[in-house]
Amino acid sequence: MSDDVPGVPAPLLAQNTVLGHTDLSGDEAPRLPPAGAGASVGEAAATCDACVADLVHPTAAEIVATAWRTVLDHGPDRVDPAVPRAAYGHPALRELFPAVSHGVLYLSRCIRFPWTRDIGTAFPQASGGYRVRRPSDNTLLGVTDTVEEAYRLTAAHLPEGCGPAIDGTANDL
Repeated sequence: MSDDVPGVPAPLLAQNTVLGHTDLSGDEAPRLPPAGAGASVGEAAATCDACVADLVHPTAAEIVATAWRTVLDHGPDRVDPAVPRAAYGHPALRELFPAVSHGVLYLSRCIRFPWTRDIGTAFPQASGGYRVRRPSDNTLLGVTDTVEEAYRLTAAHLPEGCGPAIDGTANDL
């Protein structure tokens, strides 16, 4: 990169230039033009602030994806690993916020507490199989022999207009 920018002393240019670098793929990363040659320091700072904001404030979808990775990594001491895998196999359920408590997987339409309670929950039975119940009104959606059947039933009974989890609470829906 040349240090010759008309009207800008070299020391000032060095202070206000975002230097190019190489990313992990070996490709050169994009460079911001030096101050005085297209982008102002303010524009460069605004671009940087926007990048930092994306890192600091993840979207609801990113939070849901991270929560799923965590739940899918739980060992059998937290939840039977087949349970989150079966739920994750359904695209509509995969968009919901997962949480595990007392060996049971709960799903919510929002990422913040208080979570929704209108999604069916598969409770393991001592005799085998699962009892699928909607906690909001305690409605029994059905009893199944397998965890896969339990989450098919849960997906079939999603609330009207259920979509990806929102960045908010149950009170925001």
